[in-house]
Order: sequence, then C-alpha cells, then structure tokens
Amino acid sequence: RNVGVVAAGGAVAYAGLLAIMAGIILIVSYAIPLWLASILVGGITAIGSYMAIASSLTELRNLDVTPTKSVDSLKEDAKWLKKQVS
Repeated sequence: RNVGVVAAGGAVAYAGLLAIMAGIILIVSYAIPLWLASILVGGITAIGSYMAIASSLTELRNLDVTPTKSVDSLKEDAKWLKKQVS
C-alpha cells in the first residue's frame, strides 16, 4: 500500500513539475516565439537532467558494493569448519 502511495505522490509531483515548466515556457514566450520558448526550456531541462544522470552514473560505477563483512565472515566460517573436520 505504501509503495502505491509513494508512486502516486511521484506522479502528482511530476504533474506539478510539468505545470511549472509550462508556466516557464509561457513566461519566456513573451520575449520569443512560443515554439522557440518550448525548445529552449526543453533543451535546458534536458541538458540539466543529462548532467545529473551522468554524474550519478559515474558515482554508481565507482561504488564498491561487495559485502566485505559477509565475505570475511564466510572465510572465517570456512577456516573454522576446516579445523573442526580435521
């Protein structure tokens, strides 16, 4: 149930973002034609999102996700088991 609420909240937030973007386009369209304002605002948004995604992907690639404590524990367990068997 909570996942559904989070998803619905995300959808509403996305709709709000789209409304804000439409408002920005309308404001910019007072200075330049509407079609050009749409392309300009969309392009700036796309560049910003690309930069955020690229930065996050770089950090994720450099992240070490090896469960080192679990691996060390398993090695210790294997040593203990060998001692018990011999």
